[in-house]
Amino acid sequence: MQKMAITFYVCDVLENKIYSSATINTLGVGQSDIKVYNMAFQRINPSAPQISQLLAQANSQIIDYYTVHYSDLVAETDRLVEMEQYDEAITKLITVPSVCVEAYNDAQSRCVSIYHKKMDALAAMQKARTNKEGLVLIQQAKAAWASRQDYESASKALAILAQISPEAECIDQAKEFIQSINDKLRTDEFNQAQ
Repeated sequence: MQKMAITFYVCDVLENKIYSSATINTLGVGQSDIKVYNMAFQRINPSAPQISQLLAQANSQIIDYYTVHYSDLVAETDRLVEMEQYDEAITKLITVPSVCVEAYNDAQSRCVSIYHKKMDALAAMQKARTNKEGLVLIQQAKAAWASRQDYESASKALAILAQISPEAECIDQAKEFIQSINDKLRTDEFNQAQ
């Protein structure tokens, strides 16, 4: 048999902040420490006044905290977005609890906006990478074509150009180069036919 005082906390582990705490005295009985602790926890009434006060006080403290500090949180997330740290900004905003209705709704809206900015930034990065790769492929194709300017080198150049994404900005340059290869081969055929 063991008397014990069990302390409950409502806290924010990310911010390292305790909103409320309550201690409940209880008794545990058992043949081992584990059984004593299990019995002690089972004897705690979830609707005990200390727990109700703990939750009410924590609820009030959480609302007060986010009412006072939400603008700081927004400023910090805006700074993170400027540094293109979108995931960190979203993570901070999703910590706003739903009991803070106005801040919660605003945070959710901001999360959606930040997510769209992140997707736009990723799309821009992908587009830039695609364009850079396309320009490199065009240079490789030009080198392959310049080696002999015949059907074999044209075939090599066209195989390289086929790797360019149709969404690359340089696709028009690739098409122009294909047309110039085609024009050169037709001119050569025409000259050989005469």
